[in-house]
Formats: sequence, C-alpha cells, structure tokens
Amino acid sequence: MTTIYFIRHSKFDRRMVKTKNETLPLTKEGINYARHMFNNKELMNIDALYSSEFLRTKQTAKIISDYNNNIKINVSGLINERAKGNAHDVPSSFWDTQLIDENAKTIGGESRKEVSNRMLSFVNMVLDKYQGKKIVAVSHAVAITYLLMNYCELISFDHHKKYRCLKYKDEYLVDGLIEFCDIFKFTFDENKKLINIERIQEKN
Repeated sequence: MTTIYFIRHSKFDRRMVKTKNETLPLTKEGINYARHMFNNKELMNIDALYSSEFLRTKQTAKIISDYNNNIKINVSGLINERAKGNAHDVPSSFWDTQLIDENAKTIGGESRKEVSNRMLSFVNMVLDKYQGKKIVAVSHAVAITYLLMNYCELISFDHHKKYRCLKYKDEYLVDGLIEFCDIFKFTFDENKKLINIERIQEKN
C-alpha cells in the first residue's frame, strides 16, 4: 500500500494586498492552528514530505517536518494552487464555470484540466518513487478539489461561498468548505490503483 496525504495549508493573512499570492505568510494563529492539527498519529513516521512553491504551504510543511525529526521538505510546482491569470476582467461566475468546463481559463491562467493533469503527474511520480511508503503533500484548496474531481462526482458548488459537494463511492467526501489544514488520505495498492480516499479530519 502507498499512502499520500494531500493537506491544505493553514490560515494565512489575506489582508496583505500588496503582497504576491505566492508569498503570503501564515498568521500566528495559522502557525498555532497547524501545530495543533498536525499533532496527529496519521502524520507521524512519514517517508517523504512535499510542499507547493507558495510560502504558506512551505511554512505549513515545516510544522509537519518538526513532528517528523525535521524531515526534508521537497518543493514541487506540480502541487501549486491554480494560476488565476488576468482575473480582473472576468465575471465572478467564471470560477463556477471552471468546475463545469475543464478547459475554461483566463488569459495567463490555468484551466481545471491543466491543474488536474499536473496534480495527477505528481501522484504518478510519488507512486513510482515511493511504492509502499507514506507521503505528505501540502497544497491548496482549489488544486485539491480539481484532483478529487478525477475520482469523485461533483454534486453542487458555489464559488462565492467556497462551497463544494463531492461524492466518492456514494458517500459525501466534501460537503461545504475545504478547510485550512484539511487532510485527504489517498490509498493505492501495489499496482498503483486507487483503493480509497478518506477525509480524516473534520473541523468544528
């Protein structure tokens, strides 16, 4: 069995409007929240740790590393958040459109298909490199959503409310927000076939 945990980063400071999205840091609350949430036996004794290229995911991964004898953090652009591109001239409904039309994209942005393909490339890389191991990947809500949509049925959604309803094996895997520090556990067999996806933490 190979296990990949896809985790959304912790809370970050959206108010830093002059800061590039890629360099927005975790808040103090976010750091403390991650320390609390990741003191979890599921995330102990891991074999490899990955982060996207964004600062908030690196800082989140550092906390997981601290719980795992300072394991090395590997950085991969394959698990970056979706690039929005020039989002100023598109209606807010466009972000819902992306969930329906996998090829919809802004100028300089990424389509759902493009994000999904690189997330799947990451999964395949991990399955090739770490067969039978336990891997953690710290990523982002939209990127994780697009990955899940390869395996789940999209029931309903509302971009304004950041609401997503995804069903996996006739059960609701996501019904609402993908929260900060949410953990999705993907289990694959020795033939690299997906066995199960489990959301192992629910937030209050």
